[in-house]
Amino acid sequence: MLLPVFRRTPDWPRALRDTIYAFFAFNATHHAMSRLGGLRLFAGGVDGFYRHEQATDRFGAVLDGGYRERPDASPIVGEAVRGSVAALIYQELRRRGPERLYEVAGIASFVALAPFVGADRACALANEGWRPAPAQP
Repeated sequence: MLLPVFRRTPDWPRALRDTIYAFFAFNATHHAMSRLGGLRLFAGGVDGFYRHEQATDRFGAVLDGGYRERPDASPIVGEAVRGSVAALIYQELRRRGPERLYEVAGIASFVALAPFVGADRACALANEGWRPAPAQP
């Protein structure tokens, strides 16, 4: 679902940002899936937990591009970003529900980008007007 968004974007920082925005937009419009994946993870049983782990692994693979941007970044950065974004999703789902989840996509983008591109660039990218890149024929 999100891989086409990632592949259409010309550079890694914008690709990561666009992927995060698309993920948050999807979850804001698919309430049951959002709640199951973000709040009721264990209600899906072993299969639900496994699917969640696969999704976080795919997000980790998207983050791997950051190490090309900043090769000296600690290997733990990816884990910290994944955990931080997951915690942000969980807290927003509990506090305001999935329909408002999209409102924190910029924060998640900043958190994911800052360790790799610096705080100033991450802030600028997270606050740019976001529109998915058009599909190429």
